[in-house]
Amino acid sequence: MKEKYINTKYGKVFLRIDNEKCKDRTLFMLHGFGMDLSTYNSLVNKIKNIQIIRFDFLGFGKSSDPVKPIGVKEYSECLHEIINRYCTGNVYLFGHSFGGRVAIYYTSKYGSLGKRSISKMLLVNAKALKNKSFRLKVNILLYKIKRNILKIFNKNKYLEYIKNKGSRDYKMLNDVMKKSFVKVVNYDLRKHLKKVKCDTIIIGSINDSEVEYKETLCINKYIKNSKLYPCYRSGHFSYIDEENKVLSILKKEL
Repeated sequence: MKEKYINTKYGKVFLRIDNEKCKDRTLFMLHGFGMDLSTYNSLVNKIKNIQIIRFDFLGFGKSSDPVKPIGVKEYSECLHEIINRYCTGNVYLFGHSFGGRVAIYYTSKYGSLGKRSISKMLLVNAKALKNKSFRLKVNILLYKIKRNILKIFNKNKYLEYIKNKGSRDYKMLNDVMKKSFVKVVNYDLRKHLKKVKCDTIIIGSINDSEVEYKETLCINKYIKNSKLYPCYRSGHFSYIDEENKVLSILKKEL
């Protein structure tokens, strides 16, 4: 195992390489928002015969915060820098949740570029769509109306209101990551899904409370060369809850 920091144009990235002798094939494992590369420790210990590269996305783990608020596009550019530096053979992407967003964007834009084209993409409980129900749209509108009224007439109540209305994960972020979070969740990848050309494996959980299974089915529909593996005993973290199943899929597909 090798660990190092590398500088990208958006910040300093902490990176870990396992199975370094197997350089003819490299599996990139991209973690979810709020997580870090250690989330894959158990899985990585059981994967052999392929080089594995993991890194903490900017703003998480041991990586620095980004130099400015960034979204899916910029996170994908960081991935591109790392792939160009460390890969000489076939490249595979494994992306969970937000990591799936980055994998989809990356593959749609860079997936067929010469020697470093993506051989296969594996999406696990991936989030790709900007979903807003009618009720959610109404709630957002009402929130904005009340927020703007309080901002004009009562500054203290305004500050208390916007503080309490943010999600727990959102409120825990610093300013640059709050703005990055907004850019990420508001980015819809439908047009990118249709541009994916490589073979794609989709692992989705029936009981996922963060990514509805109908979104997983939608991703499967939009990506032409995709195969769906449903999980029935896991939530949003199927690679932990049903590790053996995910491992068997990896061994079969890689």
